[in-house]
Amino acid sequence: MGELKRAAAYVRVSSEEQTEGWSLDGQEQAIREYAERNGYEIIQVYRDEVSGSKDKRPGFERMMLDAHSGLFTAIIVLHTSRLFRSIILSRRYKDELRNKLNIEVLFVNQPVSDDPTGFVMETINEMFDEYYLYQLRMWTSLGKQTRAQKGMWNGTLPFGYMTDEETGLPVPHPLNAAGVVMAFEAYSTGHHTDAQIAELLNLEGYRTTGNWGERLFTKDTVNRLLQNVFYLGHVKYKGELFPGQHPALIEQELFDKCQEVRARRASKRRAFGHQKRVYILSGIARCHECKLTLRCTSTQSSGAYRYYRHTAQARGYACAVPGKMVRADALEDQWTRILSGIRLPDGWKQRIEGLAGDADERQRILREREAVQEKLRRLKQLYRDLLIDDEEYRATLDRLQSQLAGLVLPNSPHIVRAGEYLENLGLLWTEATLEEQRDITRVLVKAVYVDVLASQIVALEPMPIFRQLFVEFCGDIGVSIL
Repeated sequence: MGELKRAAAYVRVSSEEQTEGWSLDGQEQAIREYAERNGYEIIQVYRDEVSGSKDKRPGFERMMLDAHSGLFTAIIVLHTSRLFRSIILSRRYKDELRNKLNIEVLFVNQPVSDDPTGFVMETINEMFDEYYLYQLRMWTSLGKQTRAQKGMWNGTLPFGYMTDEETGLPVPHPLNAAGVVMAFEAYSTGHHTDAQIAELLNLEGYRTTGNWGERLFTKDTVNRLLQNVFYLGHVKYKGELFPGQHPALIEQELFDKCQEVRARRASKRRAFGHQKRVYILSGIARCHECKLTLRCTSTQSSGAYRYYRHTAQARGYACAVPGKMVRADALEDQWTRILSGIRLPDGWKQRIEGLAGDADERQRILREREAVQEKLRRLKQLYRDLLIDDEEYRATLDRLQSQLAGLVLPNSPHIVRAGEYLENLGLLWTEATLEEQRDITRVLVKAVYVDVLASQIVALEPMPIFRQLFVEFCGDIGVSIL
């Protein structure tokens, strides 16, 4: 028997399809049986539980990274709809995989020939996949519109309401309804900001409800609360208002007064000419303890300073680090020094090529990837069986996915190109604007971890294509490489 060809299995299910026979385990079993019959070895399984209309999916993105790294020579999927429900995206990625990376894309339930007839058949399959999605959206939208026309809400109930056990309709919550009224009355005076209303609600013992559970109020949650017409006894769908079947908590006059206060404040900000500030580490800077993103903020006085603010406690997350603001220029100056300290040694290209051809190193990475993938599978099973809570699940999932993304097989052409980018980074950085420096940073790293109390960057999480270069050649830049 000849050598088995290395293949990846891709399985996907969305929330709408959970009951339609598309279980992840069932897909994987069918793919493995197909692989065994046709001379393929499944070396990695990639899983997603999201819609097939978009390409921003964790499992799919990892699979594409591994495809570029040469981890496998084929991708096996149960059905065309599992890969995409978008003809445009399906064509784009299959062209990249088949024609640019020379990777087979095979479908268990829809085997087609490699000729013009096969192309037509596969296109027809994709057309029906996308048609199903549009049909599903139409019926979902129609159902929501019908509910709204009948005065029924869509989604979770806003803070201040609860579901009556007998009628199934929203009724005022015996405690939280008073918090809604308090928030509107306080804001209508014009003396309080959203953040101050949030602080007031928190001090009175109120906590958010709904999908995120009981958390402290923030200016963002208050902003949405004070503009929600549900409190007037209406339901809203696609901009259209309908009389609701629930009682109002707020009078129209009070609601209108709050909107006038908000409009006046927005007008003052426009008249002042609020300047948009650029943060090089926006969306990337994280607390090294709780791993939450630091928020970008600034003072409003002349000569304003920019800050990265730690808001875990204000957002209701547990973290030993107290809320504090770190000067943005201090962190960004350190980041510039870190980048300036990157020096690739002589012979680095030969070293990368040697690693790419090291069979032991490739096997080690494959084994570690398989172990992490199994941990991910078991973690999801524990979560489904209610053996771990949301917080532990998300924290462990983020850690394992980050670990998996870093286990990239050495592939000399791609890593050499990344190394050449690093070699020219010093010149690029000094000539770049703040916006360009922010974009360069996002190319290089997924996250920058900050010791908030010390106001220092302590660790980096490079993008997978750069990670090996950082680990091999950048150990002396003064921070840890994750």
